[in-house]
Amino acid sequence: MTLLPADLWQNCPPHSLIGAEVLERLGTDGASGLTTKVAQQRRIQVGENVLQTKERRSRWAILLDQFTNIMLLMLIAVAWYPRPSMW
Repeated sequence: MTLLPADLWQNCPPHSLIGAEVLERLGTDGASGLTTKVAQQRRIQVGENVLQTKERRSRWAILLDQFTNIMLLMLIAVAWYPRPSMW
Protein backbone atom coordinates (compact mmCIF):
# COMPACT_ATOMS: atom_id res chain seq x y z
CA MET A 1 0.00 0.00 0.00
CA THR A 2 1.44 3.32 -1.07
CA LEU A 3 0.51 6.33 1.00
CA LEU A 4 0.13 9.83 -0.33
CA PRO A 5 2.83 12.31 0.76
CA ALA A 6 0.55 14.02 3.28
CA ASP A 7 -0.10 10.68 5.00
CA LEU A 8 3.57 9.66 5.02
CA TRP A 9 4.90 12.55 7.06
CA GLN A 10 2.03 13.37 9.44
CA ASN A 11 3.94 12.78 12.67
CA CYS A 12 7.38 14.01 11.65
CA PRO A 13 8.96 15.50 8.51
CA PRO A 14 11.31 13.30 6.44
CA HIS A 15 14.41 15.42 7.18
CA SER A 16 14.14 14.47 10.86
CA LEU A 17 14.25 10.72 10.18
CA ILE A 18 17.16 8.42 9.43
CA GLY A 19 17.52 7.29 5.82
CA ALA A 20 16.37 3.72 6.42
CA GLU A 21 13.11 4.92 7.96
CA VAL A 22 12.43 7.28 5.05
CA LEU A 23 13.00 4.44 2.58
CA GLU A 24 10.71 2.19 4.62
CA ARG A 25 7.93 4.79 4.63
CA LEU A 26 8.32 5.29 0.89
CA GLY A 27 8.19 1.53 0.36
CA THR A 28 11.41 1.28 -1.59
CA ASP A 29 14.91 -0.12 -1.36
CA GLY A 30 17.91 2.21 -1.26
CA ALA A 31 20.08 -0.11 -3.36
CA SER A 32 17.71 -0.83 -6.25
CA GLY A 33 15.24 2.08 -6.06
CA LEU A 34 11.78 1.97 -7.59
CA THR A 35 10.78 -0.29 -10.43
CA THR A 36 9.54 1.38 -13.58
CA LYS A 37 6.00 0.16 -12.90
CA VAL A 38 5.94 1.55 -9.35
CA ALA A 39 7.46 4.85 -10.52
CA GLN A 40 4.74 5.22 -13.17
CA GLN A 41 2.02 4.43 -10.62
CA ARG A 42 3.39 7.05 -8.21
CA ARG A 43 3.68 9.60 -11.01
CA ILE A 44 -0.02 9.08 -11.80
CA GLN A 45 -0.98 9.14 -8.11
CA VAL A 46 1.16 12.08 -6.93
CA GLY A 47 2.10 13.93 -10.12
CA GLU A 48 5.31 14.86 -11.88
CA ASN A 49 8.38 15.74 -9.84
CA VAL A 50 8.75 19.21 -11.35
CA LEU A 51 9.59 22.49 -9.66
CA GLN A 52 7.25 25.34 -10.42
CA THR A 53 9.11 28.30 -11.83
CA LYS A 54 8.25 31.89 -11.17
CA GLU A 55 8.28 34.60 -13.77
CA ARG A 56 11.74 36.19 -13.78
CA ARG A 57 12.04 39.80 -12.78
CA SER A 58 13.57 42.21 -15.23
CA ARG A 59 16.89 43.87 -14.50
CA TRP A 60 15.13 47.23 -14.24
CA ALA A 61 12.78 45.88 -11.58
CA ILE A 62 15.74 44.57 -9.60
CA LEU A 63 17.53 47.93 -9.92
CA LEU A 64 14.45 49.87 -8.80
CA ASP A 65 14.04 47.51 -5.85
CA GLN A 66 17.44 48.60 -4.61
CA PHE A 67 16.07 52.06 -3.92
CA THR A 68 13.46 50.74 -1.48
CA ASN A 69 16.24 49.76 0.91
CA ILE A 70 16.20 52.25 3.81
CA MET A 71 19.96 52.04 4.39
CA LEU A 72 20.69 52.92 0.79
CA LEU A 73 18.29 55.87 0.94
CA MET A 74 19.99 57.11 4.12
CA LEU A 75 23.44 56.86 2.51
CA ILE A 76 22.25 58.82 -0.53
CA ALA A 77 20.73 61.49 1.72
CA VAL A 78 23.93 61.84 3.74
CA ALA A 79 26.03 62.05 0.57
CA TRP A 80 23.88 64.89 -0.77
CA TYR A 81 23.59 66.75 2.53
CA PRO A 82 25.77 69.90 2.38
CA ARG A 83 28.72 69.64 4.76
CA PRO A 84 30.47 72.68 6.25
CA SER A 85 34.03 73.17 5.17
CA MET A 86 36.61 71.81 7.57
CA TRP A 87 39.09 74.61 6.81
